[in-house]
Amino acid sequence: MPHFMQGALRSIALACLAIACLLPAGCSTTLQEQPIAGQAQSTVNLSPVAWNRPPGWRYTNTGARHTNYPGAKPWANHLKELSKGAFARDNPLPPGHVLAEAEARRQFASGAHAADRGGLAITWFGHASFLIRAHGLAILTDPIFSEKSGPAPFGIRRMAPVRPDPAIIDRLDAIIVSHADYDHMDRQTLIGLRKRFPDVLLIVPAGTAPIAASMGYGSGSILELPWYETRTLKDNRITAVSAVHGVRRLPWPINFSHWNGYRLDLGKHRLYFSGDTGAGDFFAEIRQRAGPADIALVPAGAWAPRDFEKPFHVNPREAMELAAAVGAKEAIAMHWGTFPLSQDKSIDQKKHFLAAGRAAGLKATVMRAGETRVWR
Repeated sequence: MPHFMQGALRSIALACLAIACLLPAGCSTTLQEQPIAGQAQSTVNLSPVAWNRPPGWRYTNTGARHTNYPGAKPWANHLKELSKGAFARDNPLPPGHVLAEAEARRQFASGAHAADRGGLAITWFGHASFLIRAHGLAILTDPIFSEKSGPAPFGIRRMAPVRPDPAIIDRLDAIIVSHADYDHMDRQTLIGLRKRFPDVLLIVPAGTAPIAASMGYGSGSILELPWYETRTLKDNRITAVSAVHGVRRLPWPINFSHWNGYRLDLGKHRLYFSGDTGAGDFFAEIRQRAGPADIALVPAGAWAPRDFEKPFHVNPREAMELAAAVGAKEAIAMHWGTFPLSQDKSIDQKKHFLAAGRAAGLKATVMRAGETRVWR
């Protein structure tokens, strides 16, 4: 394709994304709690009638936030920088960031062995994609194995390759999705997983079923889980918990679907997966309503510039506050070193996360892409 046509198409895509992010009806995230559609439901009816909501319906955050939601000009500037690839420049990955494929495979197999004997195995495929294996269950979080994140054929190119090759996954019981942003609910990846694992349960936030259905998932395969509702799988508990964020995904209106964190009780192993979240007074609520966690998977990246990112993404200090609030003694970094989404560099993301862990008195764990860690 000629270069001038690529530029024109990129401009069109940018304009569409800008419209999605800047529509007046959705450019303010309110502080009042809005009722969640189908709150009492643990399964969904995927007929079109079930998708209907009152005109102007939006999911919202609840409780206090620290800063106002960015307006039109900051959003336009941010999208412009993304479209130009500005955040990928002068942004090298930390030394040794990506595990060799052979070593990633060896560790993956060792993790399976440990999980079969009562342990916990966590494999990081990059960004917010973890395979968690424990107590007879294999759960994949926010999977994105694609080379780009964004609406096809556009998107933000990966900085780090996927390790290990996802074809190594031989069993999958559930996929949990924190929200429908492109880098957390990747269409190509989820379609591929559905074809490989037709019986997998896709657990999504309230309002997300229509998006999942557009990827070919049937009514028996989708579970919308509103905040503080629980699903039991093979004597394991998966509980949706609150977060502060938002959703922007074409062609759906802004905040058409909600955003979750998750508490996982897998036998003796208690985990918290934050998804994307800003800071707020909901931190303590998670522990009070869903119980404490031992390990917290929390964001390490996409926190700069602070005046733009603060309503959406915690910085490393806030990530440690969140981990401590849910009772965790160990915080595992995610949402970093994979896609160039913001001004903070990968090396700084790692450095600040480790420093914040030391300052908070928590064990801060930064995994290499493809690494599997085991807890007995």
